[in-house]
Amino acid sequence: MNDVNAKVYVAATDFGHAVQIAVTMEGPGILAAATVRSDGELSFDSVPKFTRITPTLVITREMATQLLQGLLELGIPTPTAGAIEGELKATKYHLEDLRRLIKIPKKPE
Repeated sequence: MNDVNAKVYVAATDFGHAVQIAVTMEGPGILAAATVRSDGELSFDSVPKFTRITPTLVITREMATQLLQGLLELGIPTPTAGAIEGELKATKYHLEDLRRLIKIPKKPE
């Protein structure tokens, strides 16, 4: 069984004007930090535990926004997308129940 997992850490810096992204591989007794190779792929180098990890990438907030938008356009949802969709669906059913209770005709779709 493979107990090594990729982790992505994100932090704001420079009073929130930049975003630091650190990518690691972590597992029992294993910590490897990613750097970006010249071909754009990630390379992982082993580092001692409790070492400060150098960010893999530092980008501006505007770049981070564009990255997020690009991921959404590729169909990669944010972790909260499902929760928001579920809340909207529950609200819709709740409103339909209220319409029935106070006898408001259903809206045509």
